[in-house]
Amino acid sequence: MADVIKILEKQLNESNKRNEQLQQQVAYLTELIREMNREMFGKSKEDIQVDGQQSLFEDTAPQVPVQDEATTEVSSYKRKSKGTKADKLANFPVEIVERELTDSERECNNCGTHMIDMGSVEARSELILIPATIE
Repeated sequence: MADVIKILEKQLNESNKRNEQLQQQVAYLTELIREMNREMFGKSKEDIQVDGQQSLFEDTAPQVPVQDEATTEVSSYKRKSKGTKADKLANFPVEIVERELTDSERECNNCGTHMIDMGSVEARSELILIPATIE
């Protein structure tokens, strides 16, 4: 029975040592993961201060006062005015086509009286494209 107790105590001691080693390994790996995450996702600014070494990033130079009254005006440019269709078509020649009604077309369909000319109305305007020819 004493032999069994010694064997069990020896196994317990070995298990405790193994457990302690594993806990140290877990702590080391956890710290390693934290450091890697800090490097990858942490601040990119360097905050290390070494005695006697000047920092390149700190603003220790004296500030130059900004002159408030010395302002320069930027000349603005003028936009071209956007033209309308009427402005673009005004330079083209205009041909007016009038259509005369025959006597049969001048009779009213409802009452049969003779209609007279009341003036002209612009029905449409279109451009006629004449292709270039070689003579």
